[in-house]
Amino acid sequence: MDFGLDKKSNSLKTFNTIFIVIWLLLACFPFIWTFWGSFKVRADFFSRADWWYAITAFNTLIETGARFTKEAYSGAWFEGEFWKASRNTVIVTISVVSISLFLGTLGAYALSRSTKNNIDSVFLSTVKYLKKKDFNYIGNTTGNKNTKTKLEVYKHCLKKLKLKNEECIAIEDTEISLKSAVKAKIKCIAFPGDFHTDSKFKNSLIRVRKLKTDLIFS
Repeated sequence: MDFGLDKKSNSLKTFNTIFIVIWLLLACFPFIWTFWGSFKVRADFFSRADWWYAITAFNTLIETGARFTKEAYSGAWFEGEFWKASRNTVIVTISVVSISLFLGTLGAYALSRSTKNNIDSVFLSTVKYLKKKDFNYIGNTTGNKNTKTKLEVYKHCLKKLKLKNEECIAIEDTEISLKSAVKAKIKCIAFPGDFHTDSKFKNSLIRVRKLKTDLIFS
């Protein structure tokens, strides 16, 4: 019975593979045909006498002495002034990308700060899942010169919650924040963010991809 299921599964895989290959060939054919025809003279590619001229390059051989020609590209570039459109595209692309990166970087820096407004925005966007009352303490950088990369922040948190460092577990997504937790003698679980997957996270208690209660409290 298992053999029959495996046989059906293999047959389905074969059918899917053949179908996908045929579909890709049909989908790609117009692009391949147009690209091929771009190296032929107009009389071959748009021939009404015999479409096979586009393959054999009958008129291309007569007019240029070769089976392939770049006349279509040179004509479009110079006579059709395609170079102007290309120049404008480059100018617009560089300008838009530069401005977007500049403004995006400034915005990202502002959002990366743990200010009260940013924290409120996070709770507002996750109101269905998270509420402030679910947390005993929420810290922010407003009115506090110390950043999360410094030991004082963890000491302040321990003092606020009236806990000892051995009673706590920190979960950090960056290596620099993990180092601060380790300096505070707090066991730390590494939960790498998207931009820190290559970090080593030394001295972490464990490194995880998904947060699970059994891992945290085991």
